[in-house]
Amino acid sequence: MVKKLFICLCLAAFSAAPTFAEDTADGQTMCQLYTEKMLDVLAKYAWEWRTGFLESKFVWIGNSGNDQKFHSNKLYLQNGFGAWKKLHVACSYDKIAKKPKVTNLEDILKQ
Repeated sequence: MVKKLFICLCLAAFSAAPTFAEDTADGQTMCQLYTEKMLDVLAKYAWEWRTGFLESKFVWIGNSGNDQKFHSNKLYLQNGFGAWKKLHVACSYDKIAKKPKVTNLEDILKQ
């Protein structure tokens, strides 16, 4: 009886904890939504993601303390002449505060 109870408690603890894929997917989604919201406000012209059907927009590059670091090179901005320019975006996602921070987007858009 004690062994069964111990096994059930262990299974419940493991099933409640988020997996690495779920944890990373939250950060990717939040970085994507935050970047899109900033682009809607700051970009002067059109912008678009150029990704494949199953390709993600942000790639996880590592952790730094409570922050997850993501990078994207799938974003394109249009200038006043209609030409598209590739944009590299870096984003960090704070897992505790559940807030993303795009680190270089404002600097790039000022150029």
